[in-house]
Amino acid sequence: PNGDHLQRDLLLYTRSVVADDWPAMGRGEAGSPQTTVVYEHLWQTFYSLQPPSSDLMHAAFYQEALRQMNELGMERRMRLLSASANLPAPMWILLIAGGVGMVGFALVIGTPQRWLQLTLTVFLSGFLTYTILMVAALQEPFSGDIHVSPDAFVGVIQSFERRAAQP
Repeated sequence: PNGDHLQRDLLLYTRSVVADDWPAMGRGEAGSPQTTVVYEHLWQTFYSLQPPSSDLMHAAFYQEALRQMNELGMERRMRLLSASANLPAPMWILLIAGGVGMVGFALVIGTPQRWLQLTLTVFLSGFLTYTILMVAALQEPFSGDIHVSPDAFVGVIQSFERRAAQP
């Protein structure tokens, strides 16, 4: 009963994730305060819908909805944590020093064909450079050329809107 309020709040939350959370995470912030307010209101709406224990059918639906809401909360926490995850400085040092060592090792090991040694060293250098640049780009997964897009949330919004348009 009164599930339409919950659906409305879910739609507001999803829109806020796309419009507020995603840009905030792209700027390196840990989510948007507006989305947090909408998220908390979503939980308040959910708790206000608790059916009486004598209504077994709605109680079963409510239990499943509670499970899904907990899943939503866990995914939100994971998304916010991934927006602020950074590779520690010792890992960067290991990555770069290891790459320099590998390239140096490739130069030291000789082959009778000098062109083969230079070709493999250039290939290894390019590969390591590309890998380091990818790690740097993935440190901020919600901004830059390589980023996570909110397409799944946009799809949910479109699904809600199609459902709302049906009689």
